[in-house]
Amino acid sequence: MSEGATGRVFFVGAGPGDPALITRRGFEVIAAAELVLYDRLAARCLPEYSGSATWECVEQLPGCHPDRVVSIVERMLAAARAGQTVVRLKGGDAMVFGRSAEEWEPLLEAGIPFQVIPGVTSSLAAAAASLVTLTDRRSASAVAFITGHENPDKPGSMLDWGLLARFPGTLVFYMGVARLGHVVDQLTRHGKPAETPVAVVSNASFAHEKRLEATLGTVIGEIGRCGISAPAITIVGEVARGTASRAPLGNRPLSGRVVITTRPQGQEAPLLAVLAARGATAINIPVLGIGPAPDLAALDGAIDDASGMDWVVFSSANGAKAWFARLGERGLDARVFGHAKVAAIGRETARQLQTHGIRADLVPEAERSEGLEAALMELSRGKRVLLVRADRGRDHLEKALDPIAKVRCVAAYSQIDHDLQGGPEIARFSSGEFDALVATSGRAFQGAIRNAGEAAIRRLQNGEAKIIALGGVTAGAIAGAGFPVAQVASAANTQSIADAVEVAFGLK
Repeated sequence: MSEGATGRVFFVGAGPGDPALITRRGFEVIAAAELVLYDRLAARCLPEYSGSATWECVEQLPGCHPDRVVSIVERMLAAARAGQTVVRLKGGDAMVFGRSAEEWEPLLEAGIPFQVIPGVTSSLAAAAASLVTLTDRRSASAVAFITGHENPDKPGSMLDWGLLARFPGTLVFYMGVARLGHVVDQLTRHGKPAETPVAVVSNASFAHEKRLEATLGTVIGEIGRCGISAPAITIVGEVARGTASRAPLGNRPLSGRVVITTRPQGQEAPLLAVLAARGATAINIPVLGIGPAPDLAALDGAIDDASGMDWVVFSSANGAKAWFARLGERGLDARVFGHAKVAAIGRETARQLQTHGIRADLVPEAERSEGLEAALMELSRGKRVLLVRADRGRDHLEKALDPIAKVRCVAAYSQIDHDLQGGPEIARFSSGEFDALVATSGRAFQGAIRNAGEAAIRRLQNGEAKIIALGGVTAGAIAGAGFPVAQVASAANTQSIADAVEVAFGLK
């Protein structure tokens, strides 16, 4: 590889579908890329993408496209020679039936630096979904990965069907739904018993995953009856026996559900992790961003006067984070509070304060402005109160306390509306490919609708896609906009929100 090339190409395996299954290194590379050339199936694996790369789909789908390798290579070469960081994103693992060699060999010849980042290949996800161990020392000491869709330009098949029929282990066929009849015919003609167990998994690890147990003799009819479609993995061998009875053991409450969240970028991980642990495919669309304080002088003045307050009240975790970030910039720390007491609107905000050594003196049981109002009403009477908040949003607390206390407000951060473009997660939301939307505020819901397509809006309006609102005020704003609310989360913590999602689907 030439030392003069400034660009670089990364071949990244996106994993089988579940966004949590892409490797950490793969995600880091994608986040830093300037150009992502992706297969359409691979794009569905990346809901949390938040970089600024240009995304271009190569439409590399079997059976419905001309050979695009030449144009893909040309695009990679041009971008790399222009100094760009390029990601060639492929489903599963790039080195397993991904035609990667055809794409990186020209890069090697041209002296373009490249690297391959492994991914979880789809057969492993299919095996996990159906609780099939591809190898088992009692029945299968070997496993063979086989394409179900050979190159049509080859003069003949490279598969030895007689050898495969006698193979002493598990056969795993990729991309074989359209030609499964041919696969079954070849195996049985060469002596594979029709009673051989078969497991078929469609869209492995995706929310709309489907699983089927059959035999070589019955699988074709069962696929049609169950509506199994590509992409799918077919597992043939004794290890597939009993998958239908085992599969429900691996199900979780939200298995098969796609849940959209609306947290700001960088704050989505805890909620996504809890939803994913309950089986959902959780996708965040950051319709609201967090920006700097709109008036830095005002924030600095509030910081300087904090020690003279009786109460400093934080109405969000973002406010607490921004406050302490500014303290750090000025070389200050928690001592600025002096003898002032500190209140937090909820547990998430209290946890943010505690990371900076401050234990909140007050956290209301009802984690919303009304709860904070009720808790502070008598404690703040005649006192000096500093409210730390965003530059916009509800002023309920300020209006409630103003008649009885000396209230001062300061915006520690600004909220920014994001019109999201690019990246597969937005296309998925816009096209209505989801089952639930979690709105943490009325403004977040407005942002989601602003980025929604007709299909998404229709599903939300008719209730096909459930809307979960954080708190009654958010629910009221959503209902006022003409959308039904399926469930209201009572508290702003991740467990309460995830519980509300389950209730919306009648699972609790």
